[in-house]
Amino acid sequence: MPSSEHSSTPPFLRLGVLAAIRLLPPTCLFLTFPLALVRPVHTGFPLLFHVALPTQIWLGLLALAFLLFCPLTPVLQRHAQPPVRGRPFNWNAAARLGSATILAVIGLSAVRGGSFRADSVVFSASFFLIPAYFALCPRSFLPRRMAWVLAALWTVQAGHGLWQFAAGSEVVGLAGNRNWMAALLLALSPWPLLVLGEYMAPNRGRPARFAPILAMLGTVAVSLLVGVLLWQCASRAAWLVLGAYVLAFLVLPRFSKPGRLLFLLGVGAIAVAAVGLSGDWLREQWRRDIRPPLWQQTARLILDHPLLGVGPGNFRRAYELYKSPAQRARPDVAPVTEHPHNEVLNLAATLGVPLALTWVALAFLPLLRRPRDRFHGGLHFTASVVVGCAMFDKTLVQSPSSILGLLCLGLLWRRLLHRRFRPGTAGPLARGLFTLAVPAAIGAGVFWGVRSAGTGWLFRDAYLSELQRDYAGAFAAYRAASRLDPDNIRTHFLAGDVAVNKLRDPRLALPRLRQAYRMDPNFAHVNRDIGLTLGLMGRNADALAFFEREVALYPFDPTAYRNLYVCCLGTGAFDRARNALHGWSAAVVHRLSQKLGRNELRAVAVRWLMAVRRGDARTAVASAQRLLTASAATGAEPAFYRMCKESGLSRNLAVADFGEADAARWHALSRARTVVRRNALETVPALLDFVSRPLPSGPPSPLAKQQPLTENEAYQLLGLSRQAGMATAVTRSPKDRTLEYLLIHDGEKAWLLRPATGAWFCGTSFSELLASVQKPQATKTAGKHTTTRKVLILASPLDFCLRTQVLGRVLQLTLGAAAPVFGDSPSLRRQTWLDLLGAAPRETRPFERTDFDLMMFADFRKQWRITSRPVKILAPSRPTASRAPSRGPPGRR
Repeated sequence: MPSSEHSSTPPFLRLGVLAAIRLLPPTCLFLTFPLALVRPVHTGFPLLFHVALPTQIWLGLLALAFLLFCPLTPVLQRHAQPPVRGRPFNWNAAARLGSATILAVIGLSAVRGGSFRADSVVFSASFFLIPAYFALCPRSFLPRRMAWVLAALWTVQAGHGLWQFAAGSEVVGLAGNRNWMAALLLALSPWPLLVLGEYMAPNRGRPARFAPILAMLGTVAVSLLVGVLLWQCASRAAWLVLGAYVLAFLVLPRFSKPGRLLFLLGVGAIAVAAVGLSGDWLREQWRRDIRPPLWQQTARLILDHPLLGVGPGNFRRAYELYKSPAQRARPDVAPVTEHPHNEVLNLAATLGVPLALTWVALAFLPLLRRPRDRFHGGLHFTASVVVGCAMFDKTLVQSPSSILGLLCLGLLWRRLLHRRFRPGTAGPLARGLFTLAVPAAIGAGVFWGVRSAGTGWLFRDAYLSELQRDYAGAFAAYRAASRLDPDNIRTHFLAGDVAVNKLRDPRLALPRLRQAYRMDPNFAHVNRDIGLTLGLMGRNADALAFFEREVALYPFDPTAYRNLYVCCLGTGAFDRARNALHGWSAAVVHRLSQKLGRNELRAVAVRWLMAVRRGDARTAVASAQRLLTASAATGAEPAFYRMCKESGLSRNLAVADFGEADAARWHALSRARTVVRRNALETVPALLDFVSRPLPSGPPSPLAKQQPLTENEAYQLLGLSRQAGMATAVTRSPKDRTLEYLLIHDGEKAWLLRPATGAWFCGTSFSELLASVQKPQATKTAGKHTTTRKVLILASPLDFCLRTQVLGRVLQLTLGAAAPVFGDSPSLRRQTWLDLLGAAPRETRPFERTDFDLMMFADFRKQWRITSRPVKILAPSRPTASRAPSRGPPGRR
């Protein structure tokens, strides 16, 4: 610590402390992301910067120690100031009281927010403390050649960005993001020009005639490099801030006051004309931008917490409850929103409106006028760019641009505040407190630095392990990170996420996910992962609530609906399963509309339908894969796996892509749907008249009602009735497993048909019809009656696959009545039949049980083949669709 000449501190120690304090700001500017300097591009993984040092917290601790315990003394001014009448202003008390008040308010906000963390409090306070420190610190505390330091930082940033550009990688420099890189590169651009002009000055011993030429060439080279990299960064905010700065501080001052008014009117007229000419484009850009709805909902959050905000570090948790449906529907919506992309709104939301207004005064007052000298003019430009870009992004919470902006603001205030720290003039008490505060600050800084860097390094190891498919190593790294930083919710969540989704080990996943849930029940996809974990443990009933919460948080995420739908089927919540399936298909259509556009989506669906109708499997498969993009439609409903075990069918059918077998199934459904629509077969009598004869080109003629039906005709009748929107089922003879009864429900009446005789019966309920035509053959077992027959649901194994069910709903939403009717899933259809058969008392229920017809599974097992290159389906010999092949129903092909 520097002291007076009478201090007993050894000179070498004073010089060492002074050098450390002087080197801390440039060290924080250059070592924010240390790995970015040495890690090359194109190393097999994206440009993600995991390892970061808490440099802004370090500077905040340094500033806090000086502001609380170091006295301020006036500096020698060039012109003597007139004596102040009355009691002079106490700068020492103001600095200490202001710093303590800011720290206390932020701490109270954190306590009220329910997640107090000392590092978050210091980080938030640094927005006020760091500018005050650089405004009041002695000149010896600052780097001697500040312009050269900033020029060197620009050189490192530009060189790394040029390297990334030449390698074909995303230009992010050391900032880790193209928008932050654009702001940092633009903000630092005056400093290489200033250094170049200083180096080329004639008093440096260089010929004066060459200095202007060299300076001009250097200026052109720097400007071109900045322009190219800014163009590659594609940051609209950087260009907007640059244009506003040029207009406000370089163009307008050249006009007189009337001239400024006329100039602004002209610019306004041009802007209005441009908006009128490109209004649609501007509206589309505004609609697609994430910021307007984000700002609007953040304003609602601020109105609910105006005084203290939600607490530092709590914006992510609090904002989740304020997300609008329009935001959740966006294709680029993130599972976690940590910042409102406007620093004033961020401070108002987390710390309260009073502190936010205080910071606005601190940040914008020194920017109202541009200094005339080159050094302070460069500081003004740098601070203006960083603060301006912070109104559109996270520039002031992301190092090194945050440190750069706060540093330049402090140096601009330095010209206005004629007070400096003088540690050597402190009294014994202040000196003793300062002596205690410095080691405490160093210890806290080292602890937080080690924790932050260690956690980041473990995250990096975990990420690389995941890329190498070493999921056990990734889990170990995430678990170690959670032990190192137990208050970091990401460490617990990512450890649990890898454990459940990659290792499939619920015992490892559940404790980590529970911890993340306790910290924030709405964080990312923690509800989804807990639901999956409980499902792996067989606790589907417990998982249902978590899947429902996931759908509420992400109502446009197909994966959320898929998990809820399967869980509902597994727990018997069939009504909720129907709603989940409808929501799932709507979410898929929403995603496809965003990705393809509504016109292109319909064109793809029509192309699929035409290919299926003509039996072109290749085109049908290609179109179906586009329709199933991002649908998460993998797997099958729970009943499928039970029947695979009973029938011997491979479970790989559920995870296969849409292929030849799927195209054949939809080909049969499409043919039946065409027949129903072309011949207006909406009633059961019309279907009976139509099925018992070949399909001529003319209209159907009435036939006798008692004509027997062959097995082919019975299957045709069932297939056509399903395409007419009716519920169908069968019973089989217990002796030879032939069809005994056909059951059809048209929504109002129950129809019972006996194929062997062609007789059909109509009634209000199936229980009455079945009881009237046949008595149940039952035997007494342990005092209970056991039925000998079941009502069987006819469903192809493909009908159980989620891709088939989602595709059927997507086609209905896209094509309407032209699409083949798939209906509900087999499990939902089974529940429908349970309801239809349960209308009578138990004593009169001869067929009270329903199940699936495994004969279709056995037949499908013999014919199912999934090929890498689907082949074309051969067209039928006759252009009709009423007669099915001789081997069985349409779904058995």
